[in-house]
Amino acid sequence: MKLEFGDRLFWGIMIFIGSLFLWIGIFETFAPLWVGAILGFITGVLFVVWGPGGKAKSEKGARG
Repeated sequence: MKLEFGDRLFWGIMIFIGSLFLWIGIFETFAPLWVGAILGFITGVLFVVWGPGGKAKSEKGARG
């Protein structure tokens, strides 16, 4: 399933917000919230760039 850029951006933002909630609920006793924000931001950006339909998919051989 190929996602368009807007779809990947939406899911990247949702990954960021979800990781913050996960961090607050589970990991905040071990490390501060800004660590979770940085990890969530990096994960969201990676999903936007290399998610389904992103740069990692080589469409060199695709015809249509």
